[in-house]
Amino acid sequence: MTADHHKYPTRIINLGRTSYPDILESMHTHIRDRQVHHNDQIWLTEHAACYTLNPQKNHDHIISKLPYPLYDTDRGGNITFHAPGQLMIYFMLNIKRQGNGIRHLVDQIEEFIIRLLSFLGIEAQGNSKARGVYVKEKKIASLGLKVKPPYSYHGCAINVNMDMKPFNHINPCGLNIQMTHIQDHVPNITIHSLIPFIVKALKDTFPISNDSIITHDVSQLSTLL
Repeated sequence: MTADHHKYPTRIINLGRTSYPDILESMHTHIRDRQVHHNDQIWLTEHAACYTLNPQKNHDHIISKLPYPLYDTDRGGNITFHAPGQLMIYFMLNIKRQGNGIRHLVDQIEEFIIRLLSFLGIEAQGNSKARGVYVKEKKIASLGLKVKPPYSYHGCAINVNMDMKPFNHINPCGLNIQMTHIQDHVPNITIHSLIPFIVKALKDTFPISNDSIITHDVSQLSTLL
């Protein structure tokens, strides 16, 4: 941890439920407007049901008609599905200030998710050949990042207690894999009940300012720069 981590502590911001296009626009605005002296931010949200795919990728991994909208994205990775009950975490970080590159950030995010799941008694592991976090070879969390030096954006999707059936219409992340969610291992889990564990796991992995989470509307994010 560098001295800058104490000078510019990271804020956790809970945005509630949002649409994917609104979040994508907010990320682009944030990256455009932020300055090097601004604090890093980690955004928590859930999205209305949708699929996302970088338009530079082809549609080979769509295996049947999609029941929800497909939105363009500029993150890395392939097609995936988002819905309520899946926790989206966006890492709006100055990776130069952290003193590490994008690969280290990917390692940190996987470490954070594995630590979070361990708090719930779930044994999980990463996969260096297909990044993300897995429980008994089923994927429970997906990663997809983008860097516009020196800033990162996008992040990870953790399946908590969501409708898993729409994953059947795609090869998630371009892979022939099965998906799982925390509810398969911890009945009655909710994102609300998961928040204290999220904060602890983030604090154990990243320089977080304090235990509190700022609740904010996505349309007003620019006021937090």
